[in-house]
Amino acid sequence: MAENLDETNPKGHSAPRRRRMSLPTLVRRVDALQEIVMQIYGPERLILRAGKLQALKLLRSQNVKERVLALQKLILEDPALAHVPDDTEIPPILDQLQNELADLLARRSLEDDLEKRIAERMQERHEEYVRDIRNQILKEDAGPETPETLKKFAKLAKLDEGGLAQSALEIMRPETLDQVVGQEPAKWGLLAKLASPYPQHVLLYGPPGVGKTTVARLVLGVARDLPQSPFKEDAAFV
Repeated sequence: MAENLDETNPKGHSAPRRRRMSLPTLVRRVDALQEIVMQIYGPERLILRAGKLQALKLLRSQNVKERVLALQKLILEDPALAHVPDDTEIPPILDQLQNELADLLARRSLEDDLEKRIAERMQERHEEYVRDIRNQILKEDAGPETPETLKKFAKLAKLDEGGLAQSALEIMRPETLDQVVGQEPAKWGLLAKLASPYPQHVLLYGPPGVGKTTVARLVLGVARDLPQSPFKEDAAFV
């Protein structure tokens, strides 16, 4: 990798090395990180995310340093970042962003694997349950098959063929706001922002899978039913 290094201070004394990346190398690294972010979120979600984090204009900038700031906002999920890094600040920032992306991809891979394992285990339990019921019916109705036993077997076969269509996360996802536990200040604070006659803009950010979208959807459902709510009963969650 081609890099320029500042090795001495103006008086000739030795000083700690501060990496100053050459422009072509910098552009290549930023392009690579931006491509990875694009693959993680997809083009449409990335544009929405950049808009919420005040990074869209920076992301489209011709100034590579401003694009580094945009990547900081996107990956660290911090819209308050405003400092455009200089040449010596950029290399450690890119290292940090690369590590954050690696952690994010590792977490997503682990979550996908865990959900797959849970779904497989629940499918196994479902099949065991159906087998147990079938055996119980055989014990209760020992002897030649009758129209009643055939009817019961038909129901079991239909249940067995259906399997588990829902994922583990879908089954465990809260269906009412009261079922969301451990986040009392956050969920009631969000409801207060949305339920007033003049709803306020709110930005929710955090790691994937913590329930941001679920809580927002449930809060909207509660807000729609309040008398002073500006939302119609059939207002859709977008």
